[in-house]
Amino acid sequence: MQKITPFIWLDGTTDEAMTTYASLFRDGEVIG
Repeated sequence: MQKITPFIWLDGTTDEAMTTYASLFRDGEVIG
């Protein structure tokens, strides 16, 4: 499987952005 390294630009809260982005991928999770 190819590794994806995203660059995320956002105008809202980081928590909301991380949760939304991680939900786009099967087995996606926020670490840290």
